[in-house]
Amino acid sequence: MSRISVIMPAFNNGPFILEAIASVLTQTRQPDEIIVVDDGSTDGTEDIVRTLTDTRITFIRQENSGVSVARNRGLEIATGEFIAFLDADDRWRPTMLEQQLALMLADTSLVCCFGNFVRFVSQTGEVLPPQFTFYPEIASVSTTALPHTRGVRIDRNAFEVLLAWGEWPAFTQTMLFRRHLIRGLRFNPKLRRCQDADYVLRTFLRGTVAFTPDLVADIRRHGNNATADVGLMALDKLRALECVQDDPMTRPHMHALERRLGQARFDAAIALAGRARYREALTFWKSAIRSSGSPIRKLKRTLRVGLTALESFGQTAH
Repeated sequence: MSRISVIMPAFNNGPFILEAIASVLTQTRQPDEIIVVDDGSTDGTEDIVRTLTDTRITFIRQENSGVSVARNRGLEIATGEFIAFLDADDRWRPTMLEQQLALMLADTSLVCCFGNFVRFVSQTGEVLPPQFTFYPEIASVSTTALPHTRGVRIDRNAFEVLLAWGEWPAFTQTMLFRRHLIRGLRFNPKLRRCQDADYVLRTFLRGTVAFTPDLVADIRRHGNNATADVGLMALDKLRALECVQDDPMTRPHMHALERRLGQARFDAAIALAGRARYREALTFWKSAIRSSGSPIRKLKRTLRVGLTALESFGQTAH
């Protein structure tokens, strides 16, 4: 039987962590081990987890070092052939592991697979649209159905295909990874946000990728989320892409990354212009203009930078 290791980083998630662990323990395909890494919580998270007696749960406490270090600690001791991550404030649908494992077993070339999910607002219970609604490109991707599953494998090179999407399917809470194909791959502790994007994009370089349109997870939104302030998220996405450059890759991979970096620099310029940080916006715009890509698209994005700057200037002038 294929062993599955679940890695759960936690930082002051005391109010939610029992619900997260319960969603793992009630899976239709049970995990073989659950590694909870407490990243220096001060809210009694350790006491809460230690009330659980399931012998598959390993609890590790470390000084506060960030979610990347916590996940990497879990990767160091995980023993499963397959690796799954779940943040301590989120939860899985009951068939998450069963569905994702079926995909991975249907095609041994898969480095990972991902699934659909919804966000919900913790305070109100409001449920937002499924994540795949933000991936309009998914309808035109060439795929092959995987036998005895509801999932499909992306036919073309997954890195090039997925990198070009407006949003990246880089949510580790919905994914299952084949351990021997991600051997040595670690989360970047230098990234404050978008660590998942950096990690998953580098994963896509290592093999084929599959996905299922089924909902496999519920991602909680609350005031303490690391991504709560999304105003300058474009800068974090750009930094994640720049980190991916450090990985060895083929020339087609590099060309795809260079195109996406150009788009990301325009996005960063737009975000900064909207915050009236015009000098910084100009720096990113100049870099974006020098990037490879369609001249017409560059013109359109330049117009967006200019219009955003004008709107921001008008607001501050009043």
